[in-house]
Amino acid sequence: MTTSPERLPNDAALADTGRTEAFSDGVLAIALTLLVLNLSVPATHTGDLKSAVLRLWPAYVSFLASFIFIAVIWLNHHAVFRRIRSVDRVLIWANMGLLLGAVIVPFPTAVLANAFDSGNHASEQVAIGLHASVGIFMATTWYLFFLALQRRQHLAHEPVAPGVWRSERYRAVTGMFGYAVAGALGVLVLPIIGLILFAVLPVFYALSSGGLPGRDALTSHLQRAQHRPRK
Repeated sequence: MTTSPERLPNDAALADTGRTEAFSDGVLAIALTLLVLNLSVPATHTGDLKSAVLRLWPAYVSFLASFIFIAVIWLNHHAVFRRIRSVDRVLIWANMGLLLGAVIVPFPTAVLANAFDSGNHASEQVAIGLHASVGIFMATTWYLFFLALQRRQHLAHEPVAPGVWRSERYRAVTGMFGYAVAGALGVLVLPIIGLILFAVLPVFYALSSGGLPGRDALTSHLQRAQHRPRK
């Protein structure tokens, strides 16, 4: 009597990650390209080009912050998909949430650049609040993405310790908190503070794209503890 081979949960609904990764790469590349449209040629009088260009420095900072932001999204996206063997419907939609956050980024970037160019303090506050809201939304989509992964261990190439996905969710929560603080300081104190923090926050995600410091050591410790024979 033969037994049928063990099947993974919802095996018929699983798909290779190739199409998902290729589609995501294309969407992120377009979002990066659209950012440059926010850099406009300054209107100047004869001989006043230098000062006109320098006055647009908030637009340059906003562009650079958003470019790094989307680049880091791609970096983290690439890092996590190296662990994933296949995707199901839930994970595909979770990935769509990530892409939705990414394609929105050019909009608050343009609003931020225009607000600082106008010199109107109230407009700058609104633009900072909008940009912070998008950052919080983006971090929230990452949280939901890693939560979906934690509950779908069969989608990974090899067993992943629960602490790994939990650590990634902590990174997402850090982003929610960071953008909330940046938005609050920019709106309630000084808009330029929020603008600077928007440029700094993606650096955290770039430096921690391989995980939070000490995560691997903690994961190894937990795995040893699980396999340690009981007395």
